[in-house]
Amino acid sequence: MGLAAIGYSFLIALPAWVFRELRDRRELLQFQTALATGMALNGIGSLGAWGLYKYGFDYDKLVHFVFPALMVYFGARLLRIRSGKPVITMALLTAVIVMASGVAWEYIEYFFASYFHFGFFGTLFDPDSIRDLLANMAGVIAALIYLISYPD
Repeated sequence: MGLAAIGYSFLIALPAWVFRELRDRRELLQFQTALATGMALNGIGSLGAWGLYKYGFDYDKLVHFVFPALMVYFGARLLRIRSGKPVITMALLTAVIVMASGVAWEYIEYFFASYFHFGFFGTLFDPDSIRDLLANMAGVIAALIYLISYPD
């Protein structure tokens, strides 16, 4: 958990370095808050919430829905400020990045499970991984629908 906290801190700070030229820092702060929220949800899972599926609550799928939705919504708004392009264009770009990241994450889980016998992971693209990817996609679609319905 300590190493994860250091990594999470770096990931939360990284957008401030990448987007340091922004004058209006509100969108940046919102994106960083969304990142911190996702990282906190992940940390809560690592502290035991992943096991809630035994009691009928699939916390894992909640995180796989919420985190991509937050990243697409706030990522698209942040990229819109930087690029000056319409939020819909940036939302589509962000959606592709988030979905590709979700697939990459499943490969990372498989790597750690196969080589280090580490983590709470199954095999590559087993039914649980597919449900994770579907939850990711549902979060992305929810964010896209919201951004299309209420563009700034």
